[in-house]
Amino acid sequence: MKKLALISFLAPLAVFAQDDTTAKVVETATKAVTSPFAPLGFGLAVFASAIAIGLIGYSAAAAIGRNPSAKSDITSGILLPMVLAEGLGIIAVILAFVK
Repeated sequence: MKKLALISFLAPLAVFAQDDTTAKVVETATKAVTSPFAPLGFGLAVFASAIAIGLIGYSAAAAIGRNPSAKSDITSGILLPMVLAEGLGIIAVILAFVK
């Protein structure tokens, strides 16, 4: 019983072990973020999320205009895509200021 308790306590610690491939991936990602073209990519991500939010809002307004009685269904249907598009923009802005 004590061995099982010890294994169940130590097994999750294996998640924090870092091998060479993980270190190489982190190093490559760090180099990509510190690239001189990184701000262009972050700006493009924010622009894409703004376009997505605009298209979702336009489609919702057009759908509500065609069928005003379905406003609650349309609003609940566009909520998740709007949040995901906004999340992309927020993550891009955060990554732009992290070194």
